[in-house]
Amino acid sequence: VEEVKMYNKKAYIFDSEENTYQEFTNGKSATYNLPAGTYEDRFYVVFKSNKESLTQAKEVQGRAEENVEFFQNNRLGVLEVSNPEGYDIDQALVFDISGKLVFEKANIGKEKNFSFPTSNLSDGVYLVKLKTADNIYISYKTSVYNKN
Repeated sequence: VEEVKMYNKKAYIFDSEENTYQEFTNGKSATYNLPAGTYEDRFYVVFKSNKESLTQAKEVQGRAEENVEFFQNNRLGVLEVSNPEGYDIDQALVFDISGKLVFEKANIGKEKNFSFPTSNLSDGVYLVKLKTADNIYISYKTSVYNKN
């Protein structure tokens, strides 16, 4: 590549064998010293480095964790979830403190409010994990007290 003009954008050569990125925009060049040969499925032009992608993923994850709210309603024996942004929830999992899966529900969708029964659970601490269609994981720790 002789010259690339991309205003306000960055482009990188990704070396999948070395798992490295080299920017080649904004006056920068990418140089590789390789033995002669054909290199198929090794180099790719990408527009985000792994670091930028991870930073964006963490920001999205953080927003999701801030926007989804949980309330353990021990009086009614349910865990209430508020999803005001309408994240598309693929799966909800509830684990006990030992890591045993005690509840699972799939295809919840974009419901703004939904709940899970907790009246059948023993008193204790549980970990709730929601997985969105975009592979965002939202975790919440709750305490269940089922007083009769």
